[in-house]
This record gives sequence, structure tokens and C-alpha cells, in this order.
Amino acid sequence: MSSWLLIIPWLAPLLLLPVPVNRTIRWLQALAALPALATAMLAADGLTGEFDWLLLGTRLGIDDTGRLFLLYSSLVWLAASLYTLLRPALATGRSRFRIAFLLAMSGNFLLILAADMLSFYLGFALMGLSAYGMIVAPGTGVAIKAGRRYLGWTIAGELALFSGMVLLASRAGGRLFTDLASVEPGSAGLVLILVGFGVKMALPGLHFWLPAAYRAAPAAAAAVLSGPMLAAGLLGWLRFLYPATVSDYATLFMTLGIAGALLGFAGGALQREARGVLAWSSIAKAGTMSAILGAAFAWPDSSTAILAALSLFMIHHLLIKSALFLGMGELETRGRHTWLMAGLALLALSLAGAPWSGGAAAKELLIRALGNSAPSVTLLFMSVAAGTAMLMTRFLWLTLRSDRCSKKIDAISVGWLALAIPATWLPFELLQAGFSMSALWTLLAGMGLFAVTRSLGNRRQARTETPKAWPRMEWTKAYGDSLVRVRHALIRHLRASLAAIATGSESRKMSGTTTSLLWLALFMILLITLVVPV
Repeated sequence: MSSWLLIIPWLAPLLLLPVPVNRTIRWLQALAALPALATAMLAADGLTGEFDWLLLGTRLGIDDTGRLFLLYSSLVWLAASLYTLLRPALATGRSRFRIAFLLAMSGNFLLILAADMLSFYLGFALMGLSAYGMIVAPGTGVAIKAGRRYLGWTIAGELALFSGMVLLASRAGGRLFTDLASVEPGSAGLVLILVGFGVKMALPGLHFWLPAAYRAAPAAAAAVLSGPMLAAGLLGWLRFLYPATVSDYATLFMTLGIAGALLGFAGGALQREARGVLAWSSIAKAGTMSAILGAAFAWPDSSTAILAALSLFMIHHLLIKSALFLGMGELETRGRHTWLMAGLALLALSLAGAPWSGGAAAKELLIRALGNSAPSVTLLFMSVAAGTAMLMTRFLWLTLRSDRCSKKIDAISVGWLALAIPATWLPFELLQAGFSMSALWTLLAGMGLFAVTRSLGNRRQARTETPKAWPRMEWTKAYGDSLVRVRHALIRHLRASLAAIATGSESRKMSGTTTSLLWLALFMILLITLVVPV
């Protein structure tokens, strides 16, 4: 009977699909995440179940990692469900959004509870494809374009994941995750698994779908996209890859992770919309998590402590970023008011790792876990924290420019604030951390970086709207107009290429200030290369 605790969490959303939407029973949608929450809290340690009649044979189970992911993912899904019911004006009450939302929820819970590769893949594919329906729910041209881009990248990633899964299963001689513990994935299998989950983690080169999707999706959809769905990519790496078998590829994960963090900071500094800053912040955070995972692969002896710290770091980001996007929905719907701005400020400061916040506690735990193996990573995390503080300062600055609210605070505003407060300090309370001076200095450094980069978006906009011709130098007259045209064409091509890398092919021009920012990123990469031991 207890094995049904593994089926009900992902089966409950599917059972609600045929339920008609009306004022009386529409609240059942909010209850769809409660069985998953109950399973995470009540299921016995190591609970497993074999279901030969389900999906060509399915094995489900719950371990410490799965329990953590299931607990906090169900909380986010519950909060997003309540938001869709209480804010029907956001075009999220339509049947297509409701169906896509429930299907994505079911797939997310299934992949968390899956103990075999096939069940994990089916849940992952169901979640990924259903998210398309949530993104295009508003029906606008921007949403449809963003949804098509998302769908193309998702299908490519899932094809890569399926191919890699087949290779791993053939090497292991089985499809259970436990069969992979002592099996080396091989270069081809690892690259396919890396790409398959790297799309969801928005690694450099695989990130182009994320900024557009996060900006166009309804608030509830953006909350689950940036929370449970992004975390599913990290969970996939944890399930398919083991530190003892992939230590040779640790440098690859660390390099891609650091590059993703730098890309997120550069892209976020150029944004003129608060949602855009949050989107690029997710890219930076996902890159940071990838680099931490690479550190766990590099030092298998310390992998247990590193992975535990990584899980807490990920859970903190999951809660904070989801709450931020729900807050953005409130800001876009009702306008700016004091309590809303206070909640957004609390969340942003926690994500930036301000003293006495959950972000500071998660960062300190990571530094302690990594310090025994690589003391120099402290500098790296200080730089990452400063970059996050810069983006969060820019986010708050952009929100302050919105129109002031003319409506009274209602129940959902109070409920959202009640969600924001525990999400801010929960990891801090769990770890019983104290005041961190490093957290204060990184926060101040991030604010200083924001002051320096505050006008980047405006300059980029001005350059795009009123392009200026390059000055005609006197010495070029001797070589003729043809040489001038060639020189100008090369410069325009270089600028367009750099802009495509920095902004996800959304801009064709780039200011001199942005170019300077890229040079700064290259300098930071060189610095990290010299500091971090190989």
C-alpha cells in the first residue's frame, strides 16, 4: 500500500485533466501538488516500488536527494497553482494553459521519483513538451515566437538525451540508475547527456531559448520554468553521472559553468526590463551550479559534501527565483506598492547573498565544502556573488521605474509576501549560520558594479535607434572608398558576432561599452585560470 505514495504524486495532476473548469471545482487544480508534498514528508526512507504493468515496466523510489527536490518543487507548483486561480486576468485561466500546466507538473513529479532511466526520460519529455503550451498561452506574437524557439531547443535536447541514455544503458546492461554507479559513460555518451540536460540548464550555446521564454511566459509559467524545471536538468546530471566515473570530464563542466556565469552577468547588465534581468540571472546561476558539479567530479573524495551543499544552493535558487517571478506578475498586474517592493527587495538581497540571508548561508556552506580541496575557489565564489548582487541591484532599480499601484492589497499579495519571507531565510535557519563579513563586501562590490554598468542598456538602446557612421579617417582617402567599405563591413560583422554571443542573437549591434564588458569577462576567465589549480 505504501508504494502508492510513489504513484499518486504524478497521477493526481493527470486525473484532474478531464475535470471541467468552473467556479466550484476549479480549486481542485491547486490541490494537484498536495499528494507530492505529502509523499515528500511522509514516505519512508528508501521506499521503492516495481510496477511491471506501468509504462513497459517502471521502478520508482525516493531517496534523500529525491525527497529534497520533491518537497520544494511541490511547494513551488502549489504556489504557482494558487496564483493561476487568483489571477485569471493574466490569460492563465484558459484551458490550454491549465492542461499544459497539469501535464508539466505530472512529468516533473514523475522524473523526480523515477528509479530507472526510461521512466525518468518519459517524465522529462512530458514536462519539457508541455511547457510549450504554458509559454504560448497568452497568444501574442511574442509568446508564440518564444514558444517556437523553446520547442526547437527542447526537442533537440531530448533527442540528445535519449541517444545518450541508450548508450549508457548498453554499457551498464540495465536501465536502473544503480547500474550506472560503476560504469564509465564514455565520451559520446557523456557529451549527449551533457547536451540533453544542458539545454534545460541553459549552458553557453544552448541558452538562446531562455531569455525570450522567461520574458513572454505568464508569471506562473515563468516561476516553474525557472524553478522546478531548471532544477530537473541538475537532477538529471546527478542521476545519470557519478563522480567516480566522470572525474576525467570535470574540467569540461567547470569551464562551461564559469562561462555560463560570465555570460549571464554580461547579458543581465544589458537588459532594460526587470524580467530580462531575472532571465539572465538564471543563466548565471545555472552556470554556477554546473561549475560546482564539475568540482564534485574533480574531487570525488569530497563529492558527498559538495553535492549536499549544491543541493541546498539549488533549492534556495528554486524558491527565490520562483517567488521573484510571481512577484513580477503582481508588479505587472497591479503596479508598484510598498509591500510588494519590500518583498522583492528581500528576495533579491537573499539571492545576492546578503548577510543574515539564506543565500549567504548557502554560499558559506559551499565554500566550506570546497575549501578542503581547492582553497582558491573562495575568490571565484566571491566574484560570482558580486555579479549576482550587481544583477539584483539592477533588477530592483528597474522595478522602481514601474507605475505606482492604485489598488488595495488583496489576499494573494499578502500570501505572496508570506511565501517570500520564509524563502529568504529558510537555508539560513537550517544551517544556523552567523554574520558573514564576506557577504557584506560582495554585496557592496555588486552595488558598485551596478553603478558602473547602470547605463549599459540605455547606451545600447541609443546606439541601436540612431546608428552613427564611422568617421572617415584622412589616411583612408589614399586607398579609396573600397578599402573603407571593407573595413566598415568587417567591423560590423565583428560587432554582430559579439552581440549574438552576449545577447542570444537578439541584437545586431553592440556598443563600445559592451565590448569593454566582454574584454573584462575574458580577463576574469584568465584570472580564474591562473588562480584555480588544475
